[in-house]
Parts: sequence; C-alpha cells; structure tokens
Amino acid sequence: MKHKHGKWYADWRDEKGIRHAKACASKKAAKRLSEKMRRDAAAKKARGSKASATSASSTSRRAKKRTPRASSPKKSTSSSAS
Repeated sequence: MKHKHGKWYADWRDEKGIRHAKACASKKAAKRLSEKMRRDAAAKKARGSKASATSASSTSRRAKKRTPRASSPKKSTSSSAS
C-alpha cells in the first residue's frame, strides 16, 4: 500500500499473478480493499487448482520433455548409372 498525490493505493495480484492497484480516499479503505481482493484471488486460485487437478492428465504441459527427433537417413542424390 502506498500514498501518492493525496490518495492511498490498494495493491494486489489476481489469481493469474497479474498486478492491480486502485486508488482510495483513506488508508483504511485502501487496506480493506487490498485484503479483500487478496482473499478473493486466493479463493479463486484454490478453486481453479482443484478443478484443473481433476481434469488434468498424469503429465502436465510443463512436465513433458521434448525428445529430439531421430534423424532420418538421407537419400542419396547421386545416381549410379552403370
């Protein structure tokens, strides 16, 4: 929470980690708003993780490792005319 130009700013991050700020008239109002928004974001994040955990496959997208493709044998371009 910070004070700038005569206003108090509530500061929080949403469930996706995006930062938000909103100006309030008093320090108390900014603190109240900040705490409320943080609680809401935590609740949404908890709900989202439960839903995605049940529907996700055993390997997550980040856990998958890319394996290099096996190089295919090159076709020879020279023809042997005998």
